[in-house]
Amino acid sequence: MPSSIELIRRELQHRFHRSATRRMFGFRLLRVERGRVWLEMEVARRFLQVHGRVHGGILATLADTATALAAYTVVPPRARLATLEMKINFLEGVERGAVTARARVLRAGRTVVVCECDLRDGADRLAAKAMVTLAVSHPPG
Repeated sequence: MPSSIELIRRELQHRFHRSATRRMFGFRLLRVERGRVWLEMEVARRFLQVHGRVHGGILATLADTATALAAYTVVPPRARLATLEMKINFLEGVERGAVTARARVLRAGRTVVVCECDLRDGADRLAAKAMVTLAVSHPPG
């Protein structure tokens, strides 16, 4: 019988595989632990703004996706999540290579999960820091 973290990992991979966002941006799931997720995105030319750096909206999407996946590891299996609030600080421009999102659950309640996410470039510089609050809903039954 698989361990609980293995069951969580399988469910998360299933959800992630079905994600249109994953397909659009090429996000890769690197690692899953209870309350933590690592995602990676390769910088593509289409992600760059006019000054040749990854657009902030793309980085915010990576952080939002990573924190939601981290939150899914601590909520009941049929729970649904929706982002209520996000704050992100952009600290370094990213021009090429990979960006890694390291998301972590800070607090998980019955109706709200609060997460943080560090976005690091290929040189391991902190490119952005995000705080994300997610609403948890529980389908009837």
